[in-house]
Amino acid sequence: MRLFLKWTVLVLFIVFICGCANEQQTAVQLSPTPGLQASPSTLSSTATPISIPLSTPIPNNLGLTIEENEILEQKQHEAVLQQHAQSKEEPYKYTLPYPINGDNRFKVILDTKVSGEVKVVLQQDEIAIFEFDGGDVSPIQPLRGLWVDQEHWILEIAFVTNTTDGNTTHSNTVGQIYRDGLFLNEQYGYEEMFGFQLLDGKPFYFYQKDGRIHLSFNAEDLPIIYDEVTHYQCCSAAERNPIAASNWVGFWGQRNGVWYYTEIGRY
Repeated sequence: MRLFLKWTVLVLFIVFICGCANEQQTAVQLSPTPGLQASPSTLSSTATPISIPLSTPIPNNLGLTIEENEILEQKQHEAVLQQHAQSKEEPYKYTLPYPINGDNRFKVILDTKVSGEVKVVLQQDEIAIFEFDGGDVSPIQPLRGLWVDQEHWILEIAFVTNTTDGNTTHSNTVGQIYRDGLFLNEQYGYEEMFGFQLLDGKPFYFYQKDGRIHLSFNAEDLPIIYDEVTHYQCCSAAERNPIAASNWVGFWGQRNGVWYYTEIGRY
């Protein structure tokens, strides 16, 4: 009997030792391999940078760089904005009522009528030389640009028409451009004209015809067309309005349901 108990105790002791050994071996197998666990700071400094694919520049016969980018996330947009950063001029400062560039003897005055309409008056040396209807009063700034050179003055207006639906008022805008008193929308048969600027010293603007948005540079169409180009937005939405500078322009355009951020420049 004593011999049986001794053998029983011995067997249990051996089983206990083997079990501990197996648990220790299992624990070693599940623990991380030394040297492969890195701190967050190590990972951030050694990780491969995210590659942001940019579109191939769109060829044109005007010598411009046209880059259309489908933006899927904020990182992509930030990367696109850095392209040509060293070559980009600062955006124009729209210090209306005086010209963005040119002869400061010109300025624009807004005369808001009691009826809620706006009359636009262009002055030269404090004398009114041209006036016209600027649409309805709204939060949208009607004066969008005044440019003057030795030959012409060019004035861009966001013509606003307010419509009321219950307690909500909607402001619908149509871009209008005047040159030396001539209404260019009517002259060219365009439904809308907007975003006028001097790009590389030459006139650039967007225009709508047959419901689509075209781009004109130095009186020639660029080889891209959009269904919509964001413009004349106010408040926080104004971040997506076109950005204009002396050697580039950036804007958001939509075609076939896809939104692109496009930059055009002479770098």
